[in-house]
Formats: sequence, structure tokens, C-alpha cells
Amino acid sequence: MCGVRRSHVFVFAEHEFMAIKQVGEHPGLEVWLRDMTLLPGVAKFYHRDPKDTHRQYSVPLFADARLAAVYFPKVSWADEYQPLQSVWELVASGNLNYSRGGLVYNDLQRYNVHNQGPLPPGVHALLCVVTGLTRFPPR
Repeated sequence: MCGVRRSHVFVFAEHEFMAIKQVGEHPGLEVWLRDMTLLPGVAKFYHRDPKDTHRQYSVPLFADARLAAVYFPKVSWADEYQPLQSVWELVASGNLNYSRGGLVYNDLQRYNVHNQGPLPPGVHALLCVVTGLTRFPPR
């Protein structure tokens, strides 16, 4: 979960999930989204998934009336270097604020070292958010 103030992007909530609904002790995305929507002004969650995949996973969320106001804008990019450049610019300028040792930080460090293969989940999520906030700035 990120927020923007002036030109700074703040990562203020991170959550790993295994499923939409909680399964046993494995955390679900649904509970976290419900908690996040209790915060003022939180209703957008950017994604970059194929339409069928997004529909498959969002249908259970929309069944929960408490998540009726949640909006999932889709973002896209021609190649991952475009949004990665935006993230590295935020990092270099000190305009990306996140906790050291958090999920996003660890995934950024891991990707920076290996710099190949699929994007770690935290990096993918950050690219979606930065792309969304860049293209659709909050008013």
C-alpha cells in the first residue's frame, strides 16, 4: 500500500498473501484489503494482470459488500524497464520511502543483485503502484 505526498511515494503497508480468502494460517488478501479500505482515501489498488486472471481473483472480493468501493485500475507498460526507471529515479532522489528490511526493500535488493528472471512480487507491486500514480496522479 502506497501513498503520495508531493513528489514522495510512501510504502506504508506491505502484505504477502497465498490466496484471496484466508486458508488456515495462510493470510488472505481479502482481510488485508478490508483493513486498508478503513483508512481514509484508500480505494485504488493498481494491477497488471491478464483480464481473465484479474476476473478470477477479483470476483470473490466483489462478493464482500465491504469491498464494494474498491477500484482496481489496470496499468500497463511496453517493457519493464520503463517503470523500473521510474522506481530507480524515486530511490536515487530519496523520494521513495519504505522500511528497510520490509518486503519491498528485500525484493528490490534481490532484484538489484540478480537483475534477471521474473520480477519478485514486491517489485512487481511497486512497479504497478508507481506506474498508476504516475499516470493517474491523486487529486
